[in-house]
Formats: sequence, structure tokens, C-alpha cells
Amino acid sequence: MKSSKWFGLIVLGAILTLGLPLGLTGCKKTQPRLTNIPGGAKTAPGTRETAPRIDDTGSRVPQQPRINSEPIVDANPGERATSARELFDNMVPDPTFFKANTVYFDYDSSVVKTSHRAKIEEVAVYLKSSSAADQKILIEGHCDERGTEEYNRALGERRALSLREYLVRLKISPDRIRTISYGEDRPADPGHTEASWSKNRRGEFILLKPK
Repeated sequence: MKSSKWFGLIVLGAILTLGLPLGLTGCKKTQPRLTNIPGGAKTAPGTRETAPRIDDTGSRVPQQPRINSEPIVDANPGERATSARELFDNMVPDPTFFKANTVYFDYDSSVVKTSHRAKIEEVAVYLKSSSAADQKILIEGHCDERGTEEYNRALGERRALSLREYLVRLKISPDRIRTISYGEDRPADPGHTEASWSKNRRGEFILLKPK
């Protein structure tokens, strides 16, 4: 009996020395829990979100805007992407021409509301006129600040594309339409209230004229 006791102590010492588990059931590692973020609830489970880029000063580097469903590539890494308004050769942007035709969206939605369809139809009527035969249109998609940066970039893109689709249904050639998403980067109102957010959930039409 005494020898069995000493044998047990020797085995226990060996286990502690080698770091072996004391039983068949060890501590189960807890899986990371994702926090639900307003505006990002539709992100598929398990989807990896892009971490924000941080520059040498510790400030967050804004993500690149998406133009025509593809990101703009910086010529020099770390610098802000070139504005889409500067990417059209021999075209001059007029951001004020269709200012009154800005379309506003509901929270976390890219559906064009019935009350805003007339604004898009006015844009189509102008583009069909003889005076606009050589002109094009850039549609910008914007979001409020809620949600992740990457999610808002995608949501802004969907908003711009929904306006593009509406113009195409109104017989505007797709070749005359460009889209870009700025996500939350260019708020119309810098406030942090619902009144401000409602102004930032928008799609803007930028008229492009030949030089």
C-alpha cells in the first residue's frame, strides 16, 4: 500500500514536470464573439472585415472609394485615392447642376423610395435632351457613420448602382453612367444625430461636361 502511494506521487510529479493534462477534459478555448454593429447586421457570419489602415502618426487612413465596382489603386501607397471626378479625360464635373436631385435612402437600405423617383426622372429627361448629347453622369453613393467602414463602402456602392439601374430603365445608355462609393467618408452633415444621418444616406448626381 505504501509503495502504491509513492508510485502515485512519482506519476503526479512527472505529469506536472512535463506539463501533461491532468485529465481527459481540459479547458476548452472560447471562440471569439463578434459584436453586432449597427448597419453591419447583414454581414454574413464568418465574413472577415477589413481592418482599418493606420499611418505613421496613428491616424486611420480612409479606404479607397469604389468606382464602377472596382477600387481605385493609389499610384503612391498611403496617399488618398484620386477622386473619381478627376478620372474622366476631357470631362469637367459640375456638382451643383443636379444638387436638388439628390436622392435620400432609408437606414441600411439601397431601395429607391417612390417619393424620390421624380428626381431621377428629371435627370434622365435632361440627359436625353439635345444639349446633353455629349455629357455623362457620375453617381456617388454615400452613407452615415454607423456600421463598419467596409460595410458602408459596399452599401454606398449598392445605392449608386440602384440609381444607375433606374436611369438605364429610363433608356439612358450605361456607357454614359459612372458610379462611385465614398461610404461614410464625405458626410453632408457632420453631426451625430438622426437628422444628420438622414442627410448623409444619399446618392448624388454629378454632371460631367466636355472641356
